[in-house]
Amino acid sequence: MPAPKNPLTAVFLNILFPGLGMAYLGRWGYALAYLVWTPLRLAAGIAVISVIPFHSFIGEWSIIVQIILACAWWGIVMYDTCTTPYKMAVAHNQKIAASAGG
Repeated sequence: MPAPKNPLTAVFLNILFPGLGMAYLGRWGYALAYLVWTPLRLAAGIAVISVIPFHSFIGEWSIIVQIILACAWWGIVMYDTCTTPYKMAVAHNQKIAASAGG
């Protein structure tokens, strides 16, 4: 029988290194996907933000707006990076509990 996994450990490991939390859960396909996808979508979002000509319609505030948008994008990426392994660990533990009880 597989051992229960701590959801917070999975989240911490996934924050420490993208995909490490998924590897802790034994989800190797997800681990590889997060290893590639997390930095790729972070870089793609920041690249899109950096090419928008904010200076033409905001003026001197364009750098501040770009920084705020980049931080917001980082927050969105990190939200997914944190919630997915947490939910998977909880589902893993529920599956173990259901198989042990039935």
